[in-house]
Amino acid sequence: MNDLQEGSLLSIAGFWKNDQPDGVGVQILCEAFSVPLEVIWREIMESWQKMWDEEDDKDQLVLHMTNQIRVAGSHGVSLEESLIVLGNIWLLERYGYIKADEFNGMQFASLNGRYTAVPRRD
Repeated sequence: MNDLQEGSLLSIAGFWKNDQPDGVGVQILCEAFSVPLEVIWREIMESWQKMWDEEDDKDQLVLHMTNQIRVAGSHGVSLEESLIVLGNIWLLERYGYIKADEFNGMQFASLNGRYTAVPRRD
């Protein structure tokens, strides 16, 4: 298990239409990785943000990402697929394509209850 310090991320969960039969709910725990979950998540946020910034056809990207989520929801997902689904849900929520409510959006659990999922800007 990771050596957790104050503010360390314990888990990340993402939901997309989780109230419907074809909805998706995935969660990853810090124990799944040999490095702190914040490190993994920061890399995902930065990669997904870069993908968004470099894509000219945002509608096509949104369609692709929602299709990936839909396919993942049709079967059990691996850890790698979970990371993709979480990155997609995070980005779609960030840009208003998913409205967070009790069935949609991201949840972060940390030791101190405070975590902001925003990529660094260099």
